[in-house]
Amino acid sequence: MRIGFVLSLVPMAVTAAPVAAEDWEGGVVGVSAGYAWSEVGSTAFSITAVPVGPVINDVTQDGAPTLGGVAGYRWAIGKLIAGAEIDADWTNAALDRNSPAAATTNKVRWQGTARAIVGVPTGKALLFATGGLSAARMDHTVSFGLGAPLFRWSRTSTGWVAGGGVELDLGKIRPRLEYRHSDYGRTTTLVNSVIYFNRELSSDTIRLSALLAF
Repeated sequence: MRIGFVLSLVPMAVTAAPVAAEDWEGGVVGVSAGYAWSEVGSTAFSITAVPVGPVINDVTQDGAPTLGGVAGYRWAIGKLIAGAEIDADWTNAALDRNSPAAATTNKVRWQGTARAIVGVPTGKALLFATGGLSAARMDHTVSFGLGAPLFRWSRTSTGWVAGGGVELDLGKIRPRLEYRHSDYGRTTTLVNSVIYFNRELSSDTIRLSALLAF
């Protein structure tokens, strides 16, 4: 419902009296809420000829709410706005796959980014693109038979993020709606002396932020 309210303001902001690029300069700090759709590809292999076991090798998907904060600073460069931001979001996406023989669980605990941002002021709206580095913390469990954990480990994966959105100038308060895609590539973990697990993680996130300009 909040996203719908922000979207209803965009046409009015675009046609409103223009705001000088310098008015977008300065720092911002705020809170964010959103929803992330995550996808994990799982494979396992052994460095010996001994079979790994009935590990499920496939792709799992799940969505979960996110909640976090963001901080950054922007500069006016001619008619453009350029800056840098950092943020971190808590989430609890559980990407599970079960069968009679085995089960895998991948939980995304948090995601964070360090990004550049470039925008074009239009009326009282800032249309922007953003991209940079991303990181995500995941917990993994693989179990066989009765569900007793056989392998359990945690990993922080790094990758890239890109996206864009719109930010409105309502004085000191700056509501923002944005979309981002993050790709963390493949991580390989040796969980004992012979068995490796591969994980490939990506996520798509829609975020609504309330920023305070200073």
